[in-house]
Amino acid sequence: LDRGVVNDLLTELFPPSVIDSSLNTSLSPTLVPFDDDAFISENDRFFPTTDEAVNGVDKEWKDYLSDVILKVGNKKVLRDFASPQRRAFDWMLKDDCMALGKDTNAEVIIQRYVVATLFFSFNSDVNYEEITKDCYSGKFWLSGFHECEWIGIRCHHVA
Repeated sequence: LDRGVVNDLLTELFPPSVIDSSLNTSLSPTLVPFDDDAFISENDRFFPTTDEAVNGVDKEWKDYLSDVILKVGNKKVLRDFASPQRRAFDWMLKDDCMALGKDTNAEVIIQRYVVATLFFSFNSDVNYEEITKDCYSGKFWLSGFHECEWIGIRCHHVA
């Protein structure tokens, strides 16, 4: 992907108040702080907390993932169950075969989240459960492979 195209997509997905416009998207993700209103306290998580809604999801992983995602997102968008950002969060929380966990570096999580958000932005009507039945059948988007190996994605790693 061209850096300019990626910057345009990120600007649409994450308003300028959330993403620093000087972010070099061809490099590793950069964590950008934003206003305190976007952060969520322990008593104000953006996802449902009923047992039914989080059945089978490790609470520590859920809390860690939400804390990391809120570094590039905001609770208003993430409360919208139809938003690409929320769908990417839910996929990472419950269905991502890469087996990320609370020990995973925040930058790794953010990069995967941003690419998954792009997928859900372009594929709003896709039922991802159908395409991820076999996580390792190919290097398709939302597969269990690293997102830099997904078809059409090229990552430029910086030492």
